[in-house]
Amino acid sequence: MQQGRAAILSTDTPIRGARVVSGIRLPQAALPRLAELHERFSRGARNSMRAVLRHCDLRGLDFRGLDFAAAEFVGCHFGRADLSGASFRSANLFGARFEDANLNETDLQRADLRGASFDRANLAGTLMIGADMREGLIVHSPERMRPGGRPCTFRGARLRETLMTRARLKGADFRHAILHRTDLAGADLRASVFHGAEVKGSRLRGAQVTDADFRGAALDRQALIEIDVNQARLAPHYRMVGEEELARLLAAHDHWVISQGRSARRLDLTGADLSGRKLANANLAAARLDLTVLTDADLTGTLLAAARLTGANLVRADLRDADLRGANLTDANLREARLEGSKIGPLPGTGLSTILPV
Repeated sequence: MQQGRAAILSTDTPIRGARVVSGIRLPQAALPRLAELHERFSRGARNSMRAVLRHCDLRGLDFRGLDFAAAEFVGCHFGRADLSGASFRSANLFGARFEDANLNETDLQRADLRGASFDRANLAGTLMIGADMREGLIVHSPERMRPGGRPCTFRGARLRETLMTRARLKGADFRHAILHRTDLAGADLRASVFHGAEVKGSRLRGAQVTDADFRGAALDRQALIEIDVNQARLAPHYRMVGEEELARLLAAHDHWVISQGRSARRLDLTGADLSGRKLANANLAAARLDLTVLTDADLTGTLLAAARLTGANLVRADLRDADLRGANLTDANLREARLEGSKIGPLPGTGLSTILPV
């Protein structure tokens, strides 16, 4: 394999001295016995068997407290499974899927999680120290091997007090994720993406952030101090906008709207930090607010018709009675946003219609 290319694994590779279980729906009743045989294998006892599963359906199963350290679950589907308190330390979980799963205090230290998916998963207190979560691609035969791979994804995941110290997360996707008090000290975050994420109280000291994309992320002061802003990607206009400056910009935009674009200047706050701001009843029609951080902002009754809000972070924003007709909200994070009474749909006199997040 050439250096710099994503890892590629062929699931046709045999495992010496182990029976490979492949492509089945594993029943809940089989899990305790499988864990017992694997634990005996770990101790070198007789009548034992290492757990080696590939592409098995494990959705919704209860793994709580079971020990599968150094086991193999390549390409397995753990969707909605409860893995809280279980151990997969040093396990091979290449390409595994954990969408909507509960991994509360699960031990994944030094596990191979390349190409794995944790979308919308609960990762509170999960131990991922030293885990390998770079890109990875599963193929079924050597003839299908090719460069490139799928990133490890955490879209919409909840990472509260998750330990990811020294984890290898190059290219990982954290869009819309919650990272509260997450320990990423010394982690490799190069080329990772944090659009619409909340990074609060997290440790990033010593993390590699070259080309890490924090545009549209809500970052607290600690995060901004600990990352190298000259290497990471922040929106071109990322800044805290003062009250006087904001009032001046809003007045100019109002004149621009009234003059139908013939005077003053259109409001462009792309990537700015407007978290917690009071913008109730403001005129933001046709404003450029792409990747703007508007977490906890008061936007009640605000005119946002035809506004561009692609990738905007609107977590917990109050949009009650706001006019969003013709607004573009593609990839915006509207988690816990209040939308009661808001207007969406086509904007009369134009070909525009509200585009909501997929």
